[in-house]
Amino acid sequence: KFVFTGVRQQGSVLQLSDLSLFDCDGARVAVSAAENPGGAWPGAHPPSKAVDGAVGVSTRSTAAPASAAARSLRKGTKWVDVNMGQRGHAILLVTLRTPAPLGAYQLSTANDSPAGDPVSWAVYQDARPHQEITRTA
Repeated sequence: KFVFTGVRQQGSVLQLSDLSLFDCDGARVAVSAAENPGGAWPGAHPPSKAVDGAVGVSTRSTAAPASAAARSLRKGTKWVDVNMGQRGHAILLVTLRTPAPLGAYQLSTANDSPAGDPVSWAVYQDARPHQEITRTA
């Protein structure tokens, strides 16, 4: 369970392009489900999009001009919680396909609105709030 407690611009929605989980050997851990209890999202941006592995990346060459016309983005998917601004937190509850200890994780922010990038969160080993294993502020 990931509890996001802050975004770059307070009061904004939260958006996340990808959450990747890894075991203690660095192998990717498969996720079977993702939920956003108490959250709300536009139809195209449900919590499952945060764990689908589709990350938007910039393909702009360093030699290319910085204009919007010169940029090319491979479109990724994202999860959006529009309740983040009102509630002050957003929950992403992930279910692993097979139980495994979490060795590492990687968050990828969405590519269109930095105001919604997460800046603080806590990670729990299960859905119980007293099982916090790491906090980032």
